[in-house]
Amino acid sequence: MEQRIYEFIKYCNSDSLTDEIPSLNYQLFTMSLRSMLPFEHKIGCKFDEIRYIDEIKTLKYYINGEDKLVINKIKQNSAMTTYDSLLEYKIIPIIISNAIWENIVNEVLKCLVFYTYSKENILEAIVLSSVLHEFIENNCIDKDYLHSVTKQRIIEFSIKDFFKDNFDAPVKNTYNVSFERERISYIMKENIFDSDFFLDKKIINYVLNKSSDENATITDFNNNNLQNLSSYLYKLRKGMIDPRKINYNSNNTELKPNIEQGSFTHPILGKCLVIKRTENEAIVKTKTGNIKVRV
Repeated sequence: MEQRIYEFIKYCNSDSLTDEIPSLNYQLFTMSLRSMLPFEHKIGCKFDEIRYIDEIKTLKYYINGEDKLVINKIKQNSAMTTYDSLLEYKIIPIIISNAIWENIVNEVLKCLVFYTYSKENILEAIVLSSVLHEFIENNCIDKDYLHSVTKQRIIEFSIKDFFKDNFDAPVKNTYNVSFERERISYIMKENIFDSDFFLDKKIINYVLNKSSDENATITDFNNNNLQNLSSYLYKLRKGMIDPRKINYNSNNTELKPNIEQGSFTHPILGKCLVIKRTENEAIVKTKTGNIKVRV
């Protein structure tokens, strides 16, 4: 299973890791991974929103890319309703680190609504989560089975229950009616995966279309990072990580003042080493990849 995880996340991140500084897609992937915290009294991992907020505060110093929803959260604004084109990268670590479907859909959607309340994204997240879960857990690539089990999960999902159970908040009637209309359209499809939303999705292309990354040129440093991340995801999934060992102090997530030290430990990024410095920026090596910090 660990090898399967490695090969999958290598494929997903291959186009983000060809340069010295990984792109925003990979940065969002690692942010979610660092925000997974094992439950203390049950199997699985939760999406730690408190830590994720600190991830966003730190990201503003080194973000390598453009995205409307990410910038909106960096500005500390409320979630939008805009479609999230980078959703997949945010939720992959959440799916892989959990082995129970109820945990997966719950934690994935918590991450999603941190950014957007897009009805299309919510249904898309259920589909992507279902496919990847079956692939990681059972090495399943049977399209008919995946369609059947995913369709059943969409049927069983309640948007009202999700918001009530997690945020103790009611769903506006207009939103609920619109969502139900969209959900029924999914259920009625002969092929749930036959949608424009899924044309460029890494999960669908890898599991169902047997795409590969054989032409990708990933640096050795980044490839080693992927191997380490795969091992960590596997351990999270198997409950081999003590949650007390990944607690962190969020009193100070400032990054710029640390650059002068050359090497330092950051509450979000961990051990960091400044490997290059100019007047306006610094290249910093972290355990999940290099970042370019504006100073």
